[in-house]
Amino acid sequence: MDIIFWITIFVLIIASAYDVRFRRIPNWLTLPAVVAGAAYHTYTAGLPGFLLSAGGLLVGFCVFFIFYVVGG
Repeated sequence: MDIIFWITIFVLIIASAYDVRFRRIPNWLTLPAVVAGAAYHTYTAGLPGFLLSAGGLLVGFCVFFIFYVVGG
């Protein structure tokens, strides 16, 4: 299997463990994962990959920002 797959599984396991135990996922885990994902997408697909990654990040941010604003 691809190393990226195993890194993703590892990060998801750590995030799940923190979420179950503390009911939070720490920023020190999410930020490097987001940056690594964007870097990988840029490396494999060039500028279109970066734009797609940035667009996905923006959509995800907007969706969860709405929940943050309404207090949920």
